[in-house]
Amino acid sequence: MPEKFSIRKKGAIIDVIETHFGKKLDRPITRVATMAVINNPYGDEWQEDVSEIDKYGGIVGEMLAGWGAQLIGGVERVQSLGKAAICGENVETELMVAAFHPEFGQGIRRAMKGLTCKAMIIATHAVGPMGHMLTIPLYHREALRVRDNFDAMEVRLEGAPKADEILLICALADGGRPFPRINTPTTPTHTTFKGQDGLI
Repeated sequence: MPEKFSIRKKGAIIDVIETHFGKKLDRPITRVATMAVINNPYGDEWQEDVSEIDKYGGIVGEMLAGWGAQLIGGVERVQSLGKAAICGENVETELMVAAFHPEFGQGIRRAMKGLTCKAMIIATHAVGPMGHMLTIPLYHREALRVRDNFDAMEVRLEGAPKADEILLICALADGGRPFPRINTPTTPTHTTFKGQDGLI
C-alpha cells in the first residue's frame, strides 16, 4: 500500500435474521458490513489529481470484500453487494468519492473469486461526524432487477470518521429480504436471472 495512506481502525457488523413477524425463515439471512478508516494525506490542500486515492481505494475494497466473504461463510454464499463512504468535515468530498469509486468497486469484484458480479454496485456517501449512521443499499450482484434482493442495512463505526478521515464500507448479504412478495411472473429472481447485462 502507498506509504502516505494508512488504516487507523477496522470494524465489522454481522446481522443475522432468523424470524420475521413471527415467521421462521427456511434459512437465516446474513448481512455483513466491513469497514476501514483511512487517512486523508492531502490535508486541506486542493488535490486536482485524485487517481492516487482512487487506486488505494481498490486495495481497501478488495481487502474489505474478502474479509466480508469470510464472515458470511464464503464467496459462493454472496448474493447482494453494496458500498458506501463517510468522510469528516475537513475532507473534500471528491476525495471521498474517488476513494470508493470506481477502483473500490473493482476491488470488491476481484475478491468475489468465481462470481462475475455483472451488476453495478449501488452506493451512497455522506459527510458526517464520528459515529454517523448510514443506510447502505444492497442489490443483487448479477442483476439489479432481482426485486427479492432490494434491501439495505444501517452501519456505523464508533469513533469514526474523525474530521480528517474517510470511512470506507463494503456490504454483502447471502439473501434478500425475508419473504419477498413484490415479484411479477416476468420478474427475475435469484434462481432465474439471466445475468447478461447486469439488469436481468
